[in-house]
Amino acid sequence: MIITLFIYLTKKCIYLFFPTTTFIYRSILLVLVMVLKTMPTISLAELANGQPLSLVSLLWEAALDVGFFELDARKADLAFPHRGQVEYLRNELLEEWNRFAALPLEVKMEYYDAEGGGERGYIPVGGEQSGFAGGRKASVFEWREQFAIGPSLDDSDPRADYDPLFYRRNIVGKHSDRLVRLGNALLETLDEQHVHVYDAYSRALGLPEEFLGYAMVGGNKILRINHCPALDGEVVSSDFVDGMRTLHVRFRKPEPVYDARTGAWGTVQEIQHLARADRHTDIACLTFLLGATKPGLMIQQRNGDVAGFTSIDGHRVVNAGDILQHLSGGLFVSSPHWVEADEETIYEPRTSITEFDHPRPLYALLVPHNLQVQGKAYSAEFAGLSGMRRFKEIGLISEQAYQERARQINELSQRITDDDTVQRILKDGPPPLKRLMERYVTD
Repeated sequence: MIITLFIYLTKKCIYLFFPTTTFIYRSILLVLVMVLKTMPTISLAELANGQPLSLVSLLWEAALDVGFFELDARKADLAFPHRGQVEYLRNELLEEWNRFAALPLEVKMEYYDAEGGGERGYIPVGGEQSGFAGGRKASVFEWREQFAIGPSLDDSDPRADYDPLFYRRNIVGKHSDRLVRLGNALLETLDEQHVHVYDAYSRALGLPEEFLGYAMVGGNKILRINHCPALDGEVVSSDFVDGMRTLHVRFRKPEPVYDARTGAWGTVQEIQHLARADRHTDIACLTFLLGATKPGLMIQQRNGDVAGFTSIDGHRVVNAGDILQHLSGGLFVSSPHWVEADEETIYEPRTSITEFDHPRPLYALLVPHNLQVQGKAYSAEFAGLSGMRRFKEIGLISEQAYQERARQINELSQRITDDDTVQRILKDGPPPLKRLMERYVTD
C-alpha cells in the first residue's frame, strides 16, 4: 500500500514539475518509477506443502488485479527432490536451440507445419503476429522465430483420439530429435509441480481444489521456445505505438519474412515499428514463463498501469490466460502484455521458454454458478474450439483450416466425450498422466 501510494504521488510530481520536459525524458522517469513496482511472489514449496490461506489470498489479489505472479521455485528442493532437473533441462534446451537456430533457413523450414497452428515445430520470422488477435489491424511487426514442442503420443495414448486436430505429432528429424526429447522431459517434470498451482487457483476462486486441475490433466500443453534474432543493421529511431515502445530499424541486407496468413514469402529492408512481441493476451488457461535471456516483458494491469519485469534464476512467471478469464466469469484478468526491445539489447538475441497449458479439447468451458457476474456474457464452448479461433486470428491457421477444424470438432464431439477421455486415461493412460488424473478423480 505504501509503495503504491509513493508511486502514485511520484508520477503526479513528474507531470506537475516537468510539464515541458520532452516526451522521451519524461518516459524515462516514469519507467524508473515503474521499476519500483514488484510482482507478487509465491513460493512453490509452500504451495506444495499445504497451500496456506495467506498464499491463496496473495494469488487471489494477483489474479484479480495484475494477472501475473512470480513463482519462486528456488526452495522447492524438499518438496520436489528433482527440482534441480528443471533448471538443468531448461539450460540444455537453450543450448540445443542455439544449435538449431544457427541452421540455414531452408533447413529449419523442413520442420514447419503450415496447418499446425503453431502447436508443433518451427515457426519462421513473420509466421505469427499476435497483434492481430481479436481482429485488430496491428501496425507492429514481431521480430521472432519459434519452435513448439508437445507431449509425444503413441497410438495407445487416449489423447491420440484427437490427433491430428489438437495433439499434433512433434516434428522430429535429424536436427530436432534432441530438442523434442529435452522438451518432453521438461514438460513431464513440470507437470508434477504445476498441479499445485492449479489447485491454488481453484481455491482462490472458492471452488473445490480439483476444479481446474481436473480440466488440465491430459490437456494440450505446448512448450514454446521464442527467439528474437539479433539485429543485423541499425536503429533509426524509437517511437510509441498504443503505449508500447517500438523501434524503426533498417537492415544491412534484405531479410526474409513469412506471412502465414497468405503462405507467401517476402523480404524487408526496413521495419517502421518493430517489437519482440506485440501486445496480446494468452490463449491458454495458464502460462508459465521459465525465464528469458534478456529483459523486455511489459505487463498492463487491470487498472491500466504498465510495469516491466525481468525474471531471475529459479523463478517462473505465471499468468492467467483467456480460458481462465472465461472460466472465472471475468473475475481473473488475462492481462495484455508484450516484449519491447531497446536501442542496446536489440543487437543481441533474446530467447525465452514458455509453457502454455490448455484444458482437454472437449472440456466444456462453463462458468461455475458462483462466479457468474451480472453483465458478463461467456458462452459455453469446447476449449479446443476457443483456441483454434485465436490461432486463426493471429495467422497461425487459415480461415479455411479453421472452418474445417470447427466442423471436425463438432463431429468428434458426437463420437467422443470428455468423460470418455478421462476414463481412458485412468485405465490406459501413460503412468505419469494416469497418476495426475488419479489425483483428481476419486471413487
